[in-house]
Amino acid sequence: MGICFVGERRRFDKFLAEYLPQREGDVVASNGRVIGRHHGLFTKTIGQAASIPGVSGMNGKWYIYAKDPVKNCMYAALGRENPLLFSNDITAGPMHWIAGTAPEFGPDNRLELDAQVRDHISVRFRDAQFGVASGQYLTLYQGDVCLGSAPIGSTTDTARNR
Repeated sequence: MGICFVGERRRFDKFLAEYLPQREGDVVASNGRVIGRHHGLFTKTIGQAASIPGVSGMNGKWYIYAKDPVKNCMYAALGRENPLLFSNDITAGPMHWIAGTAPEFGPDNRLELDAQVRDHISVRFRDAQFGVASGQYLTLYQGDVCLGSAPIGSTTDTARNR
């Protein structure tokens, strides 16, 4: 994958490798088995396909569903439709409301907020969302108007929500 502001067309992981130390670690399957090695947690994002030498292609593609910076591990699930890759619920915050305060949500709005605690928000999606990760941003729109945004703090995947 390339990125426009780097100035030339090149892979983003190669660009980051020039600035971040490459610390190898394990790639672990959802059953706990080590299936490969990675060259740094920054080399893959949540939901990204992972080419794992000696394993990939045998039964389908593997996708990154979680990372653990303390253990320096990436966790991979087999198949793009694996429930571990989808999130039903997220918490995000602190919220930044464009108008300065949260808008009023009434019965005519399609957006239903499960809970709002101080400046944080919990959201349950009607349809599970693919590849959601802590550190990404939740951005709320009403039509074409941006209402506000917040960094995602945590997610709940559909596999844990069954």
